[in-house]
Amino acid sequence: MVTIIQDREADIYEVFYRGSGHRHHLIVRSSFDRTLQEGLSLTEKLAGISVSGFHVISLKTDSRVKRKRSQVRLEIKFCKVNIQKPTSSRMKSCPPYKELYVVEAKESPGNSGKDKIYWRLLTTHPVEDIEKALLIVEWYRCRWYIEQVFRLLKHKGFQIEETELESGSAIRKLTIIMLTAILKIIQMRPVIPG
Repeated sequence: MVTIIQDREADIYEVFYRGSGHRHHLIVRSSFDRTLQEGLSLTEKLAGISVSGFHVISLKTDSRVKRKRSQVRLEIKFCKVNIQKPTSSRMKSCPPYKELYVVEAKESPGNSGKDKIYWRLLTTHPVEDIEKALLIVEWYRCRWYIEQVFRLLKHKGFQIEETELESGSAIRKLTIIMLTAILKIIQMRPVIPG
């Protein structure tokens, strides 16, 4: 079983319809306030649900968003939803609704800071208790490692896109060499996802 973790650009109805199956699951950070089968919006549905638990995560200093190292307390909510197929969808074969689970991880109101964490995660994994909801949050946090690999592979490190190699074989070999070096860099300087 494989779980595909994607950020907001993958919040597309067709992705949930075609991208889930018996061999893999999806976790996608929501980008849209989707309409649900019962006529409510996702925001309205979550507003009517009580907080199921709390989760504390450690964040490293991030100068890009002017955040200092801190411990952050997240409020966790979760429920099953049936999202409605958007009217803009051109795929006739998609059903009018797709059953998913939503996990909301929201920085507690008492936490200071301007850019508070707010993750609304849509998933095909069944989320029926707080332990499973926390697992979805932790799996989503792992995407930070992928972001770091791409950052080092591209513009903040090896600048692989600037290479002048033309053959697929040469590009693959160079990528493997770079990924080996990136792995060593990440192992020497552990990154705490946030």
